[in-house]
Order: sequence, then C-alpha cells, then structure tokens
Amino acid sequence: MSDPEPTASSTQAPGPTAPPTSAPPSPAATSTGEPKNAISPNAVDPAVAAEATAFVRTFIKTIDQASLSGKFDAVKELYTDACADCRSTVRSLERIYSDGGRLEGGTYTNPRFTVGDSGRESILITVESTIAAYKVHNASGKVVQNEPAKPDVSNFFVSKSSAGWRVIAWT
Repeated sequence: MSDPEPTASSTQAPGPTAPPTSAPPSPAATSTGEPKNAISPNAVDPAVAAEATAFVRTFIKTIDQASLSGKFDAVKELYTDACADCRSTVRSLERIYSDGGRLEGGTYTNPRFTVGDSGRESILITVESTIAAYKVHNASGKVVQNEPAKPDVSNFFVSKSSAGWRVIAWT
C-alpha cells in the first residue's frame, strides 16, 4: 500500500514546546465582495514539502524498526538535542531492552501525512495513524503491559541543515 501524498494545511500543534505557526489563510474579500484565494505567506514550497514528508516517513519507519529491535542509534541520528519528546521516547524504549525485555507491536500503521505552514526554523508535518496493539515482555518473557491499537496524531517539526533533515520537536 503506498502512502498518500502530503496535503497542505496549517494545523497548529498544542502545547508550549511547539514552534508557532501562522493562522490558517482565509478568503479575502475583493472590492465586489466576492471571495478570492489568499495564499499564506508561510506556505511550504511543494518540493520542500515532499522532501520533509519523505524525511518524516523515514523517521517513523526508523523508530518502528528500533522499537522492535532495541537498537536506537539510527533514530538518534534523526533528531536534534532540542527534541525533548524524541529523547524521552527513546529513553523509555531503551529501558525496556536494557532490563532484558522486548516490545512486540506498537508500530505506526496507515500513516497519513499533512504539511503545515513553515515557520522561520521548521516545517510542521502532522501524521495521523493508528499505533498497532502492543505488548511489553520482561526479561523472563512474561507480558507486563498489553495495550490495544489506538488512533494517534503526532506533530513533527522538522528542519533542514547542512547535516540533513532532523526532527526538532515532536508533540
């Protein structure tokens, strides 16, 4: 199944750590009172939007693989030190494996990507998906946590530097 193409939107993430995004564009009235299309000054170039979306697709595939293998080095290369939620998520997952346990399931399924307006330092990519049901097994193999599948909306603020694309915030 192929992933859908990104669509333009100006979704704003909740929370104090999210970089500001512009308000959604609204139709402006012409002198005749007829609506005309207004283009957001922060709209993302379609080529950049496709590149940023491809990066976020890679990020979630990489974190899915790491979650199932317990090997997180590749994920750590894809976010900056500023991404507190990235560090926290990886630490929690690493703890499962360092205690001798393992994770079964819990991957992103059927992700849909939406590109929001760009800020000065980042582009917002919203991923709507389902997190697959998962089980956490302890070192002896006993299931210590069992969670059903659940819908998820993740907001990734990404930025490109000389080192490539990186997640700078995840809410």
